[in-house]
Amino acid sequence: MDELGGYDTALKVAKKAAGVPEGDDVKIVVYPRPKTFLESMIERRGADNSDKEAVGQTLARVLQVLQPVARQLDAAGIKAKDKIRMMF
Repeated sequence: MDELGGYDTALKVAKKAAGVPEGDDVKIVVYPRPKTFLESMIERRGADNSDKEAVGQTLARVLQVLQPVARQLDAAGIKAKDKIRMMF
């Protein structure tokens, strides 16, 4: 950068460099997508596997609790209208 400024200035300079008219709206996309807490835990690498095993055991316990509840909701006719994504 040849000048100082905040986010607005950086966006203005980037648009100019990319040949995008200043008045045009742009969508900012961050790559790579930040990982969820769960993804970070599962992908941890280390000397042992204890973290991954702990996460697996915890998820198994969560599913044991949630499956009966989900079955009861389904039996009552309550269904999810959209996909639900857990974000941690």
